[in-house]
Amino acid sequence: MPGRRQAFRIRRARTVLKTDAITVETAYGLTSLGADRAGPAEVLALNRGHRKIENRLHCVRDWSWDED
Repeated sequence: MPGRRQAFRIRRARTVLKTDAITVETAYGLTSLGADRAGPAEVLALNRGHRKIENRLHCVRDWSWDED
């Protein structure tokens, strides 16, 4: 893929509040930032920032209308 400088893998565990089930998922990603501009901590912070936006936009809808 042109312009991609790093690939990363993030493993995370989450608890489903309705069932108390714990699931572990692995997310893979690509970034155009090189290792000199974004080390592991910076990539993780960027990923968490993206998830914060996703959760803020979709969580209300998913929980209110029981879509997930």
